[in-house]
Amino acid sequence: MKKAKFSGYWMAVMCFIFIFINMGALNSLGVFMPSLVKETGYTTAQISLMFTFAGIAAVVTGMTVTPIALRKLGEKNCMLISTVLTAAHALIYSFTSSLWVLYVGAAIAGVSIGIGIYAACCAIIGHWFVKNRLMMLSIVSAGSGIGSAVMNMFSGAAIVAIGYRHTYQVLAAMVLVVGIVIWLAIRNRPE
Repeated sequence: MKKAKFSGYWMAVMCFIFIFINMGALNSLGVFMPSLVKETGYTTAQISLMFTFAGIAAVVTGMTVTPIALRKLGEKNCMLISTVLTAAHALIYSFTSSLWVLYVGAAIAGVSIGIGIYAACCAIIGHWFVKNRLMMLSIVSAGSGIGSAVMNMFSGAAIVAIGYRHTYQVLAAMVLVVGIVIWLAIRNRPE
């Protein structure tokens, strides 16, 4: 009898990439700040309040909706919801100059973080790994910092080349493509 090949490492790679692309796109706001301030006429303080809305939405979602969503929908589907929400937030930022709509986009980003980026990926890693679970969670979570660094550099160069609105649209497309490919390939559990 042939022993089944362990796919947990592939699940970890996909979770790393998922966190990398989503958190990279979400954490690149600082690079967009000068363009947002210049084009909208709002102050840096007004634009920075978007971080507050995103943070509050992430915490509230994580404490209330995420446990139910993970149980009812499963990790994989929560990742798909996060993919759509992350892309939606970037598209909202690309098409509006209204401060309140920017705040709504930030809240959508927070819900995306709360519902499926970390929670779903951590749950998947927990299902696939027993022996090296903490190490794999650490590696997968590093996707946030590495993704943020890379996506900030990418976004900065893209803003210079194509402007901040088109850069947000490119980020939305990247998040959707990568997120859907991962959604099609990833499995919640080894069974």
